[in-house]
Amino acid sequence: MLAAAEERFSHVGRNSAVMAVGTTSSRLLGFVRTAIFALIVADTASMNAFTQANNLPTTIYSIIATGVVTGILIPQIAKAMKQKDGGIDFINRLLTLSLLVVVVVTVVCTVGAPWLINVVVSSKADYNVPGYLHLAILLGYWCMPQILFYGLYAVLGQVLNARGHFTAYAWSPAWANIIQIAGLIWFWFQWGYQPDPAKWSTSMIVVLGASTTLGIAVQGLSLIWPLYKDGFRFKLRFGWRGYGFGDVSRMTMWTFTGVIIGALQSLLISRIANSMGASGEGYASNGTMQYASTLYILPISLIMVSIVTALYPAMANAWRAGDNDKMKDLVRQGLITPAVLVIPSSIAIIGLGAPLIHSLFGSGVNVGNIWLVTAAYCVGVWANAITTLKQRYYFAKQNGRLNFLLVLVPIVIQLAVAGGALLWVPAKYGVAFIAGGQSLGSIVAAGLFLWLVQREMGGYGFGNIAWLWAKVGVASVLAAGAGWGVVWLIDFADVTRMLALCQFFAGAVVFCFVFWGASAIMRVTEVTAMVHSVLARVLRRQVAAAEPIEDAQLPEQVDLVQTRVLDVLSEMPQSGPTPPPQPWLQYRQPKPPPQPWLLQTRPAPPPPAHEPTPPPQPWLQPRQPPQPWAKPAPRSGDAEPPVG
Repeated sequence: MLAAAEERFSHVGRNSAVMAVGTTSSRLLGFVRTAIFALIVADTASMNAFTQANNLPTTIYSIIATGVVTGILIPQIAKAMKQKDGGIDFINRLLTLSLLVVVVVTVVCTVGAPWLINVVVSSKADYNVPGYLHLAILLGYWCMPQILFYGLYAVLGQVLNARGHFTAYAWSPAWANIIQIAGLIWFWFQWGYQPDPAKWSTSMIVVLGASTTLGIAVQGLSLIWPLYKDGFRFKLRFGWRGYGFGDVSRMTMWTFTGVIIGALQSLLISRIANSMGASGEGYASNGTMQYASTLYILPISLIMVSIVTALYPAMANAWRAGDNDKMKDLVRQGLITPAVLVIPSSIAIIGLGAPLIHSLFGSGVNVGNIWLVTAAYCVGVWANAITTLKQRYYFAKQNGRLNFLLVLVPIVIQLAVAGGALLWVPAKYGVAFIAGGQSLGSIVAAGLFLWLVQREMGGYGFGNIAWLWAKVGVASVLAAGAGWGVVWLIDFADVTRMLALCQFFAGAVVFCFVFWGASAIMRVTEVTAMVHSVLARVLRRQVAAAEPIEDAQLPEQVDLVQTRVLDVLSEMPQSGPTPPPQPWLQYRQPKPPPQPWLLQTRPAPPPPAHEPTPPPQPWLQPRQPPQPWAKPAPRSGDAEPPVG
C-alpha cells in the first residue's frame, strides 16, 4: 500500500491538474449558484439573513479543518503507513478522535444556534428589520449540521490524499454546488423573488435550508466509496494513550492558536475598514475588501493550493524517510511550477481589473475603489502563495511552533499598517493601505521562510529560482501594459456590463500573446514548454522524446508550428506513467499461404554409418622450388661440427 501511494505521489503534475480542474469547476458552479440566488433575494435583508446563517458553520469548519485536521492528519497517516499493519489501527484511532471532535462541535453549535446567530447579526444594519432575526435563526438550525459533513469531507479527504488519491476530493464540492443549484431552481419556480424576511413560510425555509445542507452532506459522504474502493475499512477505535498522540496534541495546539489569532485579526481589520468607510460618501469599506478578496485569492486557490495539496503527502513521506534531497526537490517544485501561472495571473488582475470587476459585480459597485484595493492585494499574491507552501512544509515536518511564529509576522505587520493608516492616511485610501499591509507582511514572511529553508536543508538553487521569478514578472508587466492599452482603446463613456466583459476578454487575449512572446525572448523555458505542451495536446500530436528530433527528419507536410512543438517537446523531460502497450498499432507480418510444391515428396536417405577415408591425392599438394642457399638439416647420428 505504501509503495503504491508513493508511486502516485510522484505524478505531481497530474495530481495538481486534477485538483485545479476540480477546483475551477466548483468555482464556476459557485458563480452560477450565486447568480440564481441573486434572482431570489438579490441584495436584501433575506439575503443577509441566509448569508449569516450559512457562513457561520463554514467559518467554524475552516477553524477546525485548518487547526485540527489539515495540520495533523496527513503527517500522522504518512508515519503510520510504515508500520507492519500499514497503520490501519493508528489511522482508525486518529479518525475516531477527529470525527468525535467534529460531532461534539456540531451538536454544541446546533443547540446554541440562536445565541450564535444573535451574536453574529447583532451589529448588522438589518438587525431591526421585521422577521430578519427569526429567519436567520431558523435557517441557522438547518445549516449548522453542515459542520459534521464539512468535517467528514476534510477528514476523509486527507486520508484519500495521504493514499495518493486526489480526484474524488477535488470534485466532491462540484456535486454540492449542483444539488444546491437544483434546490434554488426549485425555489425560484415555486415562490420567485422573496426580499421580505417576514413573508418567508416554513416551506421556503425547509427547501432552501435542506437543499443547502444536503449538498454539503453529499460532498462529505461521496468520499466513502473511493476509500472503500481503495481497500480502506474504517472501524471505531477508542483509547489514545500510548499511541503517540502527544505529538498530535502539541501540533494541534500551535496550529489552532494561530488560527484563532488570525480570526481575531480579521475581525479587528474589518472593524477598522468599516470605520474608514463610514468617514465619507463613496469611501472604501469592509465590503470593498470582501469584493477584492474574491478576486486576488483566485490564483492562490485555483493554482497554488492545487499544487501544494498534491505535494503535501509526498513532503510528509520524504520527511519521515529522512530523504533531504527529495524534500529539496519538492520545495523547488512548489516554488517553480506555480510561479509561471500565479505571477502572471496576479499582474493580469491588476492590468485588467477594471473591466473584470465591472463585468462580475455590475455597475452598482465603486469599480475604482475595488480595483485599488485589489491591486494592493495582488502585489503580494505570490508571497502569499509561498506562505501556503510554508504552512504545508512545516505541517509535513510537524513543526507547529515555527509555523506559528511565521504566521504572526504578517498579522503583526498588517495590524501595524492598519493602525498607521487609521491615524495618518486619508480615510479614502485607508483600506488600500490595509491591503498593502497584508502584502508587505506576506513578503516578509515568505522571505523568512525561504531563508529558514536554506538553513535547514542547505542550498536548493534559490538563485536560479529568483531569476526565473524576475523574468516571469517582467514578461507579466509588459503583457499587462499591452492588455490595459487594449482596454483603454475600446473604452467608452457609458460602459455596459457586456461591453466590460468584451474589454476583459480582448485584453486577456493580448495579455496571453504578449506574455508568451516576452517569455520566449527572455528564454523562460518553463513558460514556453507549458504553452507548447498545451498546443501539442490541441493538435493531438503524440511525440516520443527518447532523443531530440532533427528538422531534417520531419516530413515536409508538417507545418512550422507543429515543427516547433516537436522540437521543444523532444527536449522536455518526460514524466508520468508509461502508456499501456497498444498491440493493435504494431505491424505483424502475415503468414504466407501454403506452398506444397516446395515440400519434399521423398524422404532424404539416411547418412552412412561410416564415412570412407578418401585416397591420397599427391597432385593436389603444392611443390616448393629448390632452395640451394638453405643449409640441409643434419641427420640423426651425425656429429656436430667443432666450434672455432
